[in-house]
Amino acid sequence: MKQTAVLLSIIIVLFAITGCSSGGGNKEAVTAAINATQTWLKIVDGGDYGKSWDEGSGYFKSVMSRDKWGLVIKANREPLGGVQTREVRGKQYLTSLDGLGDGQYVAIEFSTDFDNKKAATEAITTMLDKDGKWRTAIYVIK
Repeated sequence: MKQTAVLLSIIIVLFAITGCSSGGGNKEAVTAAINATQTWLKIVDGGDYGKSWDEGSGYFKSVMSRDKWGLVIKANREPLGGVQTREVRGKQYLTSLDGLGDGQYVAIEFSTDFDNKKAATEAITTMLDKDGKWRTAIYVIK
């Protein structure tokens, strides 16, 4: 539970500081990160939570076990129902993030309507992982 609180704190601070602006910084990186995130979200939307953990960043895997992720995401995501609409509301390219250090990160905020929750926000921080792929590091539904 402590790790979940830390992740939530990081994402809240990140979006408060950056305002999750529509600017990108590094357009190619932002585009690649958004594409990777949308692919990852389709896995989550399909309920394949184990695969979503497998596709997460090394950091993501280091702070939460596969089994715990499955329990947490199922409890928080399934009650929302299916996705009706999802649009990028903001994005921000960063080269440093408190708690994670120097690297390449893209903070993305989606405006999402679920069957059972309208006007939700999905806040995702994606990072360029050691294998050169953009992968989810932090995922929060507000």
